[in-house]
Amino acid sequence: MNEAPDLPQRDLLVRQSERLAGIRSRLLRRLGVANCRRVLDLGAGPDIVTGELRRRATGPVIALDRRRAALGSTPVPAVVGDAQALPFAAGVFELVFAQHLFMWVHDLVAAVREVARVLAPGGQLLAIEPDFGAAIEHPPEVALAPIAIAALRRAGAEPLAGRLLATTLGAAGWQVQVDLLPQLGPVGQDRDEVLAGLQLDDDERRRTCAAQRCFKRTAEAVRLVHVPYFFVTARKGG
Repeated sequence: MNEAPDLPQRDLLVRQSERLAGIRSRLLRRLGVANCRRVLDLGAGPDIVTGELRRRATGPVIALDRRRAALGSTPVPAVVGDAQALPFAAGVFELVFAQHLFMWVHDLVAAVREVARVLAPGGQLLAIEPDFGAAIEHPPEVALAPIAIAALRRAGAEPLAGRLLATTLGAAGWQVQVDLLPQLGPVGQDRDEVLAGLQLDDDERRRTCAAQRCFKRTAEAVRLVHVPYFFVTARKGG
């Protein structure tokens, strides 16, 4: 399994999570998080959403990440483990939450199978994943999605994780619903910081610099860089 690169800076993770907070909150409420007696924060990282889950759930929350250093000072019990081989008994969680996790798993089918195994009957999943293949970039001169897709794949990530997770869950018999952000937003700074953390070849660096210069020269009213997020809610099949 390819190792993910070092985590982005925490301030970037926080900004991204804040942008997703409104719809995430609504979906957690829709899934009945307040009644959940055991929740797994899968790929929790440095306490980006873990504290929110702890405040809202009735019972305990467990944070899991495959690297101890990534977990930082999480406010809940922390476990080091792999999403493709979860170190938990079957049927112990009522809700599994994951944000930016499935894009980094090597075997998506195996990870979905493991989530299904540790969920209790009727258990639910809320997963939030980007889809760089559906990026909206305007004008064309500022577009960097093809470079991001290539660099993410070299790093071991799946840049089309949003759509692939939804279809993989459906094929496995889950009841799946997909929500999208209700508005577009210029996120050029976030895109540039993500690219800065990836390995680019000389041509990609040259093209990236040219696109970034063009973005800065373009009036704010007529420029747009938007990477759609898939908010996937699913009830365990069977």
